[in-house]
Amino acid sequence: NYLTAIGGKEKLMAVKDLQTVGTASVQGQKVVVKHTYVAPGNLAMDIDLPDMNNTHPLHLVVKGDSINFTQMGQTPQLDEESRKDIKEEAVPFPELNFSKEGYKTELTSIKNINGKDVYELKVTNPAGKTFFYYYDLGTGLRTRVVKNLSQGQTTTDYSDYRDVDGIRMPWHVDDNQGEIDLDMTMQSVKVNSGLTTADLK
Repeated sequence: NYLTAIGGKEKLMAVKDLQTVGTASVQGQKVVVKHTYVAPGNLAMDIDLPDMNNTHPLHLVVKGDSINFTQMGQTPQLDEESRKDIKEEAVPFPELNFSKEGYKTELTSIKNINGKDVYELKVTNPAGKTFFYYYDLGTGLRTRVVKNLSQGQTTTDYSDYRDVDGIRMPWHVDDNQGEIDLDMTMQSVKVNSGLTTADLK
């Protein structure tokens, strides 16, 4: 069970805030990706390009039902489907939601990904969207998530898990969104550092 493998359900439910900072390289440019989660269901995500005068290609803040989203200085209009997709992302441990009303899970197969045998878990969310989660047979750790979202399919790979305050967090996250592949190495991961929704801006 993944929740047990990374620290246990009680430990994860006790996470009030979580901040991760990772770096990647896209077309030779350094990219800094920061996620800040504040329970329940609040998120700030920033993508910065430090070599280009700290250009902010993406800024997202989710506070309850409020979503503030800018991309390359523009504020695109979000339809209801996109808003639901974004709010679904505002939790650091989505597996905690799988037992909630409206979610359906089905163990569909065992596959081999990157040389390791993994369970494939088909997850259907309350909006009827289907995701595939993959977990290492030996360790129980999540290795991949495949999502079909309104903007297309994304594949995210997770590896190099390390202990942070009793929770195992992936230090290597490869977020492939088709046009852009953010192959990130974490620089810092902080759990329960006292952040509040006032820090999400």
